[in-house]
Amino acid sequence: MTSLMSEPETDVKVPTGNRRWYSYSFDRETFAGRFASRDEALRGAQDLLRDRTEMPEAIYVARRIPVDLFERGHGKELVESIRHQARSNGGDVSYIKHLDPDDLDDLDAAIARCIREWAKRRELTPDVEHFEAVSEHPAPLVTHVDQPETDEVGPLGPDRS
Repeated sequence: MTSLMSEPETDVKVPTGNRRWYSYSFDRETFAGRFASRDEALRGAQDLLRDRTEMPEAIYVARRIPVDLFERGHGKELVESIRHQARSNGGDVSYIKHLDPDDLDDLDAAIARCIREWAKRRELTPDVEHFEAVSEHPAPLVTHVDQPETDEVGPLGPDRS
């Protein structure tokens, strides 16, 4: 059934942020696609199977768990490092003296984006994702069968010649 998984993805949006994404599988091991909901992933798999004569036993839908690059939460540490470096060199730290939580959250998000972009650009991002909360759905029934070129009827049973 791996041939079913080899279809190219179309119009798939790459996930950003902490949004949940879902994928489908026909063998419960190889997942494909990125969809905003479990229902969209199921419909994507069903659309892929439309007009097929060979159907998998089931469609599996799972939540994608992206690889954690541990890129969040570095804002406060960076501010402390800047303050320490500035004090050591007699520099001015007034511009980061009174940061509120929103400022630190914004800095955290900017650093996280920077780390993700850097890791992607340098091809350091592991492409191993995890999948959890797998649900099983019945595969659609075969809607058509390929007809032979001829109307000739052959013998049934073993050949007795």
